[in-house]
Amino acid sequence: MQDDLTAISVRLAQAYDGISSADGQAEIEAASVQARPVTAQQWRAKGRLPPAGQSGLTFPALQLPVGPSITCQAPHSHHPSTDASQPMTTLRKTTPILRSFDEAKAREFYLDFLGFQVVFEHRFEPGLPLYMGVARGDCALHLSEHHGDATPGASMRIEVDDVDALCSELMARHPRHNRAEVQAMPWGTRDFTVTDPFGNRLTFTSAISA
Repeated sequence: MQDDLTAISVRLAQAYDGISSADGQAEIEAASVQARPVTAQQWRAKGRLPPAGQSGLTFPALQLPVGPSITCQAPHSHHPSTDASQPMTTLRKTTPILRSFDEAKAREFYLDFLGFQVVFEHRFEPGLPLYMGVARGDCALHLSEHHGDATPGASMRIEVDDVDALCSELMARHPRHNRAEVQAMPWGTRDFTVTDPFGNRLTFTSAISA
């Protein structure tokens, strides 16, 4: 470190009084042997530096090498295109899959109580879990006994033409575990909720969006 500082001091002196490179190199080597830096006071005594407070040194302009330019680009957008020439595909009906554990209880609740009709039934083999589709009007539901198809405790909203009439129809069947009445909700709809034997909640509403 000391040698580096000494070399820098000598080169500054060369820039000031124009001493030859050979002389400068000799002084660098001599100073390196002594292993001590040359102070600014010593250079002023030799007439190599201007008096304190005066600047007599000029340095050439520093030119940095020009490297390749870096261009920042915004990340690609993952939003669907809004170009009119590429219309978005229309999404249609939704079919919830609800977990069930007992075929007899599922039929009692969805067919006898809610008034759904069986659309299809499927088992891979006799005695294996049942996968059943039921529907009433435009509302279609799938009930699955397969582990992993769904989780008990799901919740959904089903829009109906006349929520009061449907509630009266269902309550007239005197269900043992579902006593419901229509309530006016703060967000502007009229709803009532029933729960199936597997913990799934079905809310019937006058409108999905009020």
